[in-house]
Amino acid sequence: LCLATLECMDEAKQINKENKDRMVLEQKRFTANTVTVGATTSAVVVGAIPIPYPDAAILVPLETGLTKLIFKIYGVEYSGQLVTGIVGSTTITQVAKSIVKAIPVAGAVVNGVVAGAIVFALGESVIAASEAIYTGKLDPSKINGIIEFVGAKIKDNPIVGATISYLEKNADKIQDKSPKEIFDDILKTMKVKK
Repeated sequence: LCLATLECMDEAKQINKENKDRMVLEQKRFTANTVTVGATTSAVVVGAIPIPYPDAAILVPLETGLTKLIFKIYGVEYSGQLVTGIVGSTTITQVAKSIVKAIPVAGAVVNGVVAGAIVFALGESVIAASEAIYTGKLDPSKINGIIEFVGAKIKDNPIVGATISYLEKNADKIQDKSPKEIFDDILKTMKVKK
């Protein structure tokens, strides 16, 4: 029995290491998701409040802080060039415009929902990039590769399609709702837990 146990020791150690690594990654993901939801809520509020200057003056620092914080959670070393490349990418602007084009209504309510969708998609995309770097699937030294990875994830993020679909189907009903209520409805359709 002792010899059989010793023969299995290396396999048991490997299983233990894999379980530990999985649990650490799950904790990092939970923390990063929590931060993303908080930043998303802030973006919805910022987008919905009429201010006398562009929302970007507040949203860009929010997006920058979110990106940096997610990288820190995963222990990813990042440069200002990487963060600026992600937050300043044309992908974010293109996705925001695609959401706005899809709906016949405009105003503070829609601005809040669009801001929330963009920040949510950004957060999830940076989480995906961080996990890919953390697990060795993405080279942290290739800044352009990371920026492209995040951009592709933002474009393909289901929140974008769900937001467009919701706003198209409910254009006549959204004026009576707050941006937070609308965004919560969109997240429910996606079965996202807050």
